[in-house]
Amino acid sequence: MARPFQIASYNILANSYVNPQWYPFTDPEILKWEERKAALNRKIESFGADIIYLQEVESDAYALFEYTLRKEGYSGIYAPKANNRPDGCATFFRQGNLRFEGSNTIYFNDTEEAANSGHVALILSFASGLGTLRVTNTHLKWDNETKPKEEHAGYRQIKELVDNHIKPDSLAHAWIVCGDFNAQLGSPVIEKLLVNGFEDAYRGNEQNTCNSNRRAKRIDYIFHTGNLRSQPAKLRVIDNLTPLPSEVEPSDHLAIMAVCS
Repeated sequence: MARPFQIASYNILANSYVNPQWYPFTDPEILKWEERKAALNRKIESFGADIIYLQEVESDAYALFEYTLRKEGYSGIYAPKANNRPDGCATFFRQGNLRFEGSNTIYFNDTEEAANSGHVALILSFASGLGTLRVTNTHLKWDNETKPKEEHAGYRQIKELVDNHIKPDSLAHAWIVCGDFNAQLGSPVIEKLLVNGFEDAYRGNEQNTCNSNRRAKRIDYIFHTGNLRSQPAKLRVIDNLTPLPSEVEPSDHLAIMAVCS
């Protein structure tokens, strides 16, 4: 790109999904929404990134973040999930060397035998010095990793995004795809992006981003096409027993960040 820009991606843990039994190492007081939302608001404001991708955002949380970030020069777009799901994806951006051109929300047509999951991909387009940049914010549905890939919900969603929206796009100069992929390196979900020309911003700097079910793992990603370069931010070290959320981390995921150019 003509000038570097910074991006951040963060699954904030929707209040609707909080069950104290799932977080045995976390003080129940910390899990209360009144406590977490203030901490989340401060943390997100501190990113200072040009584009901020958030997942598991409920409507009241979006209103709070939008109010705070608007004072810092940001605009925001919210894409709620369908099928009465309580949360969605939100992307905030501030105008600069990237000039906002529009957005598109994709509701995944990801099942055949049952109702669609309601999961979304929020795509924003920006004009840059070298052409159109499309940035995608998504939270793929979790599914059992032992399933054949064609039956795996997350794989079907990323396949739909790549095959139906990214590959046919002849106008974009570059793509970025960020979010919670509910998949680890080596999975068909991740391989689908890699074999289609995407690069992992944290390649060679892989770090765990959550420890759900007491298993530290990396399921949050920043991917970009090969005509971009990226420098990832270092993350806090977490293991199987690290309390998340905690007094210093208000979500059960860590925020990931990178400078792209």
